Amino acid sequence: MDDKILIFLLPKKLLPKDLLSYEFEKYKKDLGCKIEIHIILDFLYPNLVKSFQNEIYHEDLFKFKSLREWKERVITLKKEYGTKKIFIFNLTFIDNIESFKVSFFIKKNNFKSVNFSLNNIPNMPSDYLNLRDYFYSFLKFITSTKKISILFNYKFYSYLSYFLKISPDYHLVFGDTSSKKALQRKGIKIINGNSEDFNLHLNTINQKPQLEIKGNYAIYLESPTPFYEGDTPIMGISKSERGTPESWFDSLDNYFSFLEKKFNFKVYIAPHPKLRHKNKFPPQYKGREIISDPLSVVSRRAKVIINRDSTGISFAVINKIPILFIYTDELSQKKNTFLKRQKYFANQLGIEPINIDALQDEHKINNSFYCDYEKYESYKRKYLTSRDDQLKNFDLIKKIILNLQ
Repeated sequence: MDDKILIFLLPKKLLPKDLLSYEFEKYKKDLGCKIEIHIILDFLYPNLVKSFQNEIYHEDLFKFKSLREWKERVITLKKEYGTKKIFIFNLTFIDNIESFKVSFFIKKNNFKSVNFSLNNIPNMPSDYLNLRDYFYSFLKFITSTKKISILFNYKFYSYLSYFLKISPDYHLVFGDTSSKKALQRKGIKIINGNSEDFNLHLNTINQKPQLEIKGNYAIYLESPTPFYEGDTPIMGISKSERGTPESWFDSLDNYFSFLEKKFNFKVYIAPHPKLRHKNKFPPQYKGREIISDPLSVVSRRAKVIINRDSTGISFAVINKIPILFIYTDELSQKKNTFLKRQKYFANQLGIEPINIDALQDEHKINNSFYCDYEKYESYKRKYLTSRDDQLKNFDLIKKIILNLQ
C-alpha cells in the first residue's frame, strides 16, 4: 500500500509522547503507507517556537518556515500520488489567518482529512463567574491589544471557515459532546475515538517502567509557568499571571516536604512534555528527581497525582488514583479568573483545590486521598474516550485509509 501517503500536520514541534499518541509506526508497518510529519509551527505560531524545548527527530519529519514552502511540498506529493491517495491528519485549529489558509488549501485541493476534537478538559461556563470576575476580565481585555487581536482572529476566521464550508471529511471525538449533531449537519463523518492521553494509555498498557522506584511515591505534574512561558504567548497573558518562580517553588518545596513526612512517600517530578531539563535534579525542585518514564506508565503505582491545572490528570482518572489540585497565597491574590477555572476543573472530579501555603487541616488532607469513582468515570466519558472496546485511534482510522481509492 505504499501508493498512499499520510500527512500528519502538526502545529507544534514533535515531542516524545507524540510517537505513541499518533501511532506513526503502525501506519507505516501495519498498513505499509508512506508517512510525512509536517511541522508548521514556525509560520503558524512563531511566538511559541521557544516554548518547545523537548523536540525530537524523526526520519519522516519535515519542517516548514512558511506557508508557501509547505504548499509547494504538498503540491509535489499531489503530483506524485494523486489527490485520492493522500490523507491528512490535520491537527491544526482555525484561530488565525495562517491556520485558516492551511485548512482552506486542504479543502480547495479536495484532500481527504481528519480533525481531532479539542474537548479534552473541562471548560468553565460563563455563569460560573460573578460581576467582579467579569469586571476584571473586561478591564484586562480592553487594555490588552494582544488579547483583542487573539479574540478577533479566532472569531473572524472561525465564522469565515463556517461561511465557506471549510471542514474536514472526518472529525474524531472523544467523550460526550454536544457538537456531534452540529458536525453531522455539516456533512462531517464522526469517528468515536480517544483523546491523545487515552490513546497513549492504550499504547503503553503493557509497558513496564524503566525507573525502579522502591516504596511509595507521589508524582507532581510540572506546569511550564511561572518558570517558563508555556502557552502564554498565544493566550495573550504574561507568565507572571501564574505567580513568580521563587515564590512558587518555595511553596512547592514546603508542601512536598510536608506530604513526604506525613505520608512516608517520595515526590517525583513528571516533566511537562514541552520541557527538557539539563539534569535529573533541577535546582528549583530542591533535590527531587525528574522521571523519564512516560507518565502513562509511571503513574500507575503512584499514591497521589499533584497538579495545578494539567490535562495529565487523565492518567490518574484512568488508573483511579487520588488527585490534588494546588494553588498558593500568591495565586489567590491575582486579579484574574484562574482560581475559578481551577476550582471548576477540580470540582468535575469531586475535588476541592488546596492552598499549599495555608495551615493544612488534618481532616481535609486525609480526605484529599479519596477518589469519587463515579465522577472519575463521568470525567472519562466526557473528556477521554467514547469507547468501551479499547480500540486505538489507529484501529478506527485505518478502515478509512484502506478504502482510499
